[in-house]
Amino acid sequence: MLDAGHKGLTIVGSGNYKAWVLPKVLDLLVRTGDKYPFDKLVSHKFKLADVNEGIQLSIEGRVIRAGIVPG
Repeated sequence: MLDAGHKGLTIVGSGNYKAWVLPKVLDLLVRTGDKYPFDKLVSHKFKLADVNEGIQLSIEGRVIRAGIVPG
């Protein structure tokens, strides 16, 4: 798992969601993972190191909904 605090990283979201929404969404994904698998909810997955590529593809309209995955 990435330890952003010790590495001095800042992670900024690009969605239009309030902070309280994220825990609720993660809980929903855990509870309904069999019905709504993560792989089916996102069009592309990117490692944190490749996030800029994901942003660029999104700007170009080639990514609909991306997810950041470990690794």
